[in-house]
Amino acid sequence: MKDFVKPSLNHEFSRLATKVAFYYHEIGMSQQEICNLLVLSQARVSRLLSLAQSNGIVKTFVDPPEGIHIELERKIEEAYGLLDVVIYDDKIKSKHKTSIAQEAAIYLEATLTADDVVGISSWSATLLETVEEMKARPHKVVKKVIQLIGGMGKKGAEIQASRLASRFAEVLSAEPVYLDAPGVVSNSEDFNKFKKEVSRVSNLWDSVTCAITGIGPLPQSKLLQESGNSLDQGSLNELLEKGAVGEVCLRFYDSWGNHLQSKFEDSVISISEEKLKKVPRRLAIAVGEHKIKAIKGALQGKWINVLITDLSTAEKLIS
Repeated sequence: MKDFVKPSLNHEFSRLATKVAFYYHEIGMSQQEICNLLVLSQARVSRLLSLAQSNGIVKTFVDPPEGIHIELERKIEEAYGLLDVVIYDDKIKSKHKTSIAQEAAIYLEATLTADDVVGISSWSATLLETVEEMKARPHKVVKKVIQLIGGMGKKGAEIQASRLASRFAEVLSAEPVYLDAPGVVSNSEDFNKFKKEVSRVSNLWDSVTCAITGIGPLPQSKLLQESGNSLDQGSLNELLEKGAVGEVCLRFYDSWGNHLQSKFEDSVISISEEKLKKVPRRLAIAVGEHKIKAIKGALQGKWINVLITDLSTAEKLIS
């Protein structure tokens, strides 16, 4: 007699499929152990397990732990065409509650590999908090950490910018590459002073495999304003008239994510839109009601393809 199972289950096959499924899923026996016990072939046990599942004898479901929102993450991924979304539950009440910086640190520690070259924004308080939460590794985790925006500015803020890049390189045992220039220069003469430095670093941007940035709203963040690398009033008015809602690496865009050309562009020292969008993984950490328009624009314009945010923000992105 052939070792064969009908595709439809009669009573006897139903009983046998249930028994095999019980031994496998409930008792934890291996398929080989079930073969030996019931004197069945490996092929028949495998088919019975498949039949048990397809006929509803075995019901598989995912029961997410409290604070995990996989379904909402998937909705946002599909709505905006993203590679990944990580949602930190800011509404959960637990004595073990973490912060979004801790969640982002865990994600980066889990996903960065030895083949990665990381590009990092210079002016983000959230990124600095994230890096401070990461645990130092004794072995090389990524090849290089490269600044994507000029890291020079007013003294106090400049210390934070260099700390961000140096600490990130330190915890990943990577080589840091600093961009020793301001994020914004005041005139073309000043721009020429940094031309050689910009050329040295911008040639390395083509090798970046993972860009990690913030998403800047309008008005700009306190850190950016304090750094001396923010918009002047004239540039702000021009960009607002063009419909600007946010920026990534000091490159501004409208609500649909369209890059906005302006006079301000000529004074910016940072990775270009073209080079940024060629980076395979473009990750941003962004939360807050004041950033909703900026985040939506960044997602729709494909400035980023991995988003780490909180539950309150995520719900607004999909509503």
